This record gives sequence, structure tokens and C-alpha cells, in this order.
Amino acid sequence: MKKYLLTTLLFASVSLFAQDKLVVEYEMFTKMELENMMTFSDGGISDKEWMDALKDAMAKPNYYQLTLSPEESTFEFIEKVDNTQTEETEE
Repeated sequence: MKKYLLTTLLFASVSLFAQDKLVVEYEMFTKMELENMMTFSDGGISDKEWMDALKDAMAKPNYYQLTLSPEESTFEFIEKVDNTQTEETEE
């Protein structure tokens, strides 16, 4: 029994100290209740345009990357390009 405990403890300690750098990627969505939100306009933009822009922003996720190392840690925004194209119909 002691052999198994010693072996397990040895593997656990090696795996804990083996990670020099840890990288975690996050995907976040913005969620808001638009019906309860007070609308305001800042001069040149109408409330409908402002609400449409906010709805578009809430539909797309934001990506972040957390990097942890013994010397430093960083939390960065990652810009992802959306290459979807809409089909144009001829009328």
C-alpha cells in the first residue's frame, strides 16, 4: 500500500511542477435586457441605430486569453475575424 501511495504522490508532484506556462482561452457573450434599458442618444445617432448596434454586439462572442507563467500573467483580448458572406440576390 505504501508503494502505491508513494508512486501516486511522486506523479502528482511531478505534474504540479511540470507546468511552466498555463494558457486559458475564454469566450464571453454580452447579455443585457434591452427592454428595461433606458435609451439615450448622443446627438448624431438615433435610438434605433444604437439598439441595433448593441444587438449585433451581443450576438457575437468576445475572445480573451489568460496566460500564466511564474514571471508574469497577462489577460488579452483576441480579435477573431468573421469571414461569413451574405449572398446577393438579383431582382
